[in-house]
Amino acid sequence: MGFLPELKSSGHTQLLTDRYVVLIRAGHPITQLLKRNALSLKRLQTLDLIAVRSHTQTVEMLRAANLDKQIKLTTSTFLALPDLVRTTDLAVLMPQVIAREFTPARHLLLMDTDLPANEFTVSVHWSRRQEHTPLIRWARDLVIRLFRST
Repeated sequence: MGFLPELKSSGHTQLLTDRYVVLIRAGHPITQLLKRNALSLKRLQTLDLIAVRSHTQTVEMLRAANLDKQIKLTTSTFLALPDLVRTTDLAVLMPQVIAREFTPARHLLLMDTDLPANEFTVSVHWSRRQEHTPLIRWARDLVIRLFRST
C-alpha cells in the first residue's frame, strides 16, 4: 500500500490522492517573509530540511529540485517529526494527510509548495497471480473499505 509508481504489473486500486506540504513550526523566521501560506522553490532553498529515509519519493523530489543540499537531518520514520520541527528551525516535506495529524495543538504549520509533481496517488497493490486467493481478496477489500476516500 502506498505511492508506488514503479509497480506496473500488479493489480491495484486507488485509495486517495494526496499532496506534499512543508511542515514547519509556528513562528519560524521564514513565516515573517511570506505573503501567503506557500513556499516558492527560492524560499525552500533557504530552509534546513529533514528527510525521512523510509519515504524515498520525498527524498527523490528534494533531489530533483536541487534541495538535497538543504537536508541537515535524516530520520527513519515520520513519528519523530513533530517534536523535531516544533523545537528547531528545521522543516520537512511530507504527505499532507500525515502532516495534518501532527498539526493540532502542536504549534506547527502546513505550507504549500510549488514543487513539480506535488500531487500523488496512494493505492493498494496485489499480485495478479494471487488476486483470487480468498485471503488476498478479503485483505484487499478490507483495506479498500477502510482507506478509500470518497
